[in-house]
Amino acid sequence: MFFTKKKVATVILAFVLLFSIVSPASRMTANAAQKENHGLSETQVAFVKKCWPIVHELCEKSLTKDGLGDSDYVLLAQVALESFYFKSDISRDKNNDLGIDAYETETQSIYEHARRFDSHEECYAYHVDLMIRKYKTAARHHDDPFTFVKLIAESYAPGSDEYVDSITELIKKFARYNVQYYREKIWEVKKPLNRAKRILAETKARFAERTKELMALDRIRVDELCKACKTKQSKKPLGLNSPIDPDEVNYGKSIRNLRRNIKRWKKDLRRVKKDAHTTFRTLRLASRRA
Repeated sequence: MFFTKKKVATVILAFVLLFSIVSPASRMTANAAQKENHGLSETQVAFVKKCWPIVHELCEKSLTKDGLGDSDYVLLAQVALESFYFKSDISRDKNNDLGIDAYETETQSIYEHARRFDSHEECYAYHVDLMIRKYKTAARHHDDPFTFVKLIAESYAPGSDEYVDSITELIKKFARYNVQYYREKIWEVKKPLNRAKRILAETKARFAERTKELMALDRIRVDELCKACKTKQSKKPLGLNSPIDPDEVNYGKSIRNLRRNIKRWKKDLRRVKKDAHTTFRTLRLASRRA
């Protein structure tokens, strides 16, 4: 028995899928989505692209066993306001993006007294640790940036009546911009995953058909053997150990490879969804407050 055209197409498609996780079309879609600024200026877009991965990862890793943490979106907005999108003097010269110790004394100016950090990441890490230690009530709401900023405002920015509104508006804009990236990342994993599941089902069905065909051939061989033995027409009975069928081998390889890739893509999907959690949650919370 040989492959039919339909069988050949199914197996070929299965093998092609193994080496094409993300299609060029999906990558183009992701690139196009990233060009949607959602109300952000070019400066703000460049800022988010540079700063968000750092503050998001830092806040995720800093969660304590007691469930305390800093809000990644509050931190992102704070960096934006304090550093003027990395354009302030202490940001450029001292890697101080959060105005830490940036106040005037009798002997030093704001710039002179502001603390110097070896890197932006060191500045953020210092800030995150400070927020968790000093604002424990807010730190329990690290997954709700709107509640978080309200709880810290009176102490963190005394006398600034517009602080909460300013931070809140930036959070909404940043989250709307980021969500398109995560949606595309999820789709880039879901697309080949769904395709692989469909092809696996089709391949297993074809394999089942082929198995039935082989079983039918074996029954014919058994009947021929029995007939030959009864009529004593052959002193050398037909053997039942037929050669390995190439169709079975190819189907088996396709099914194993598809299952292996499906398992990997499911793991990737869980990772991307986990990474996107705070962004989707922030948008849901923002819609409730609209």
